Amino acid sequence: MTSLSRGLAGALLVVAAGLFAIGAANESNSESTNVAPVESAGTHVEASETTPGGAVAEGAVAHAEPSEKVLGIRPDSAPLVVAALIASLGLAAGLWFSRWRWVCVVAGLGALLFAVFDIAELIHQLDVSRAGRAVLAGVVAVAHLGAAVAAANAVRRSQPGAALTF
Repeated sequence: MTSLSRGLAGALLVVAAGLFAIGAANESNSESTNVAPVESAGTHVEASETTPGGAVAEGAVAHAEPSEKVLGIRPDSAPLVVAALIASLGLAAGLWFSRWRWVCVVAGLGALLFAVFDIAELIHQLDVSRAGRAVLAGVVAVAHLGAAVAAANAVRRSQPGAALTF
């Protein structure tokens, strides 16, 4: 039963990592498509410059707003996405290929940490009325919580002699 719990926790971490990567790519792609340069007769006016009536001046350049932060962190920044993917895949590999009990503890705690950020992202996406991204964040959160539960089950069912040692 322990190997089944380890396998399930690892699989859920891989699924969550893949869905997280899809969501981060989707968000960064949609932000990059919000930039629409428009130039007229060699003039360049920033979008913040408006006419007296409040309209954006002709020839303005529309800029994407900076990426939103969740718990003070930009979840779609490339270095963070890469680090999260490496951590998730590393924890999954540790669950699958090692028999050390401490790996299950670390994987469970990591999955819980990821779930906290996923739930914060879910709340943020609901606040800005992005239902599709909110659903994706919710599914990723459930996968991380499931991985944490499966890892905890693997720790609970492991041999008492297989202490948290290296």
